Amino acid sequence: MLKTLSKLLGGTAGSSEIASALERAKQDIVTAEAASESADAAYRAGLIDETPAALRTLIDAKTDAGIAGDRARAVVARLEQKLQTALDAEANAKRQATYEKAKTLTQAASRKIVSDYPEAAEKIREVLRAIAEADLAVEEANQNLPDGMQPLPGPEQTRSTNTVWREPLPGKRVERWAGEGDFTRPIDDDLQSSVKPNQTRRRNNAGGSDEVGTVELSNGSFLDVIKKPFIRREVLPDVTGWEIADLAATVSLPPMLAGASSYWEPTLGGPEPVLAALDTPLRQRPPAPERTPVIEYALIREKP
Repeated sequence: MLKTLSKLLGGTAGSSEIASALERAKQDIVTAEAASESADAAYRAGLIDETPAALRTLIDAKTDAGIAGDRARAVVARLEQKLQTALDAEANAKRQATYEKAKTLTQAASRKIVSDYPEAAEKIREVLRAIAEADLAVEEANQNLPDGMQPLPGPEQTRSTNTVWREPLPGKRVERWAGEGDFTRPIDDDLQSSVKPNQTRRRNNAGGSDEVGTVELSNGSFLDVIKKPFIRREVLPDVTGWEIADLAATVSLPPMLAGASSYWEPTLGGPEPVLAALDTPLRQRPPAPERTPVIEYALIREKP
């Protein structure tokens, strides 16, 4: 035990090891105090009946118990001091490790900002330019559509959920009346039963024929119709209503260095102002102005 205590008191043990030794030392105090009380009681009980030699033995036992108690209390005091020192050292080591980790991560992040951010920002600008150029092309194409073509969607339409969540269910083949001028879609369902077939016309290509007829519209006019095969299916429409703004209107790319212009700031108004902003050269950080030295004083503290 003495060798273990000597090692603990003189070495650099951890707080858990010192705490365990401290609990044992506190128990030694309790044991020594109990032994001291027992020896004192035995000495007082033998003051009349015991011989001087026996009393000296009892006094020695009482003295030894007192020394053991004093020693145990001294060990406890030293171990408590040692434990606090160990706890402080471990706490500081933890703070130091946290500090070093933060320092390492900060240095790595700083290097990554310098090496990667300008390139990433330029790539985002290329994306914005591609979107704006596509938007202009779609706008021009939709203003004068080819025959039978549907208007083109913009390149960012897929970012909203109306196309993502539209789900067609399995369909079946049906025969439906459609307008002869535009037979790509059937006429309204409430008109289908009002069609009056009037003839069967052979198709231009070999094999098969088309049934044609007439239907009266609500305004009193008549529409020539033709019976065509369709795939009838039900579609689960988008019910989320989720839409997202264009990238050019929401993206913000701050400058690499203070004083330079941003790589991109949110821009509204369509593709023209977006392209105009992209064609504007980025402003570099201006050089620092000349500075005039100022005088400061620092007190020299002499060693005592």
